[in-house]
Amino acid sequence: MFNYYFIIFLKYQSGFLILKMSIEKQAINESLLQSYRSIFISSQSIFLALGGLLLNKSNFLTLILALICLLQIWWIWFGVVYSRAKIVDFYKYSIGEKHNISEHDYVSITARRRFINRTIGIKTFRTTRIKIDIILPILYSVMWMGLAIFEYCND
Repeated sequence: MFNYYFIIFLKYQSGFLILKMSIEKQAINESLLQSYRSIFISSQSIFLALGGLLLNKSNFLTLILALICLLQIWWIWFGVVYSRAKIVDFYKYSIGEKHNISEHDYVSITARRRFINRTIGIKTFRTTRIKIDIILPILYSVMWMGLAIFEYCND
């Protein structure tokens, strides 16, 4: 009889520990996601100010800066932030424990992630994420393209 209660207590304890670890990992990854967003927004703002200062002074440098910043937005910003957002969801909704899938598989196997998200009823792009992770980088891209076109036309 003692062993039976001891096993139940251990199962409860291990479930509690898994839940606690999941909450801690979710908090860490949410913090990383916010940090990545801050870094990208700050760097784009600084580069945009630099691009404005270079306007009509050096066509070549302005166009190179615009190209580098567009690559940063479309290749790095979208990739890093979107992947980290998926990892946040993985831990936020305890997907690993509920659906027996690893973090790596959840992030990389699109069909399985979409199925799990539909089952749980979550959207990867919620209202805040749409504004910060999609609309803002697109606005920066439009500003960079406008700056490059203006610089090219004033040649």
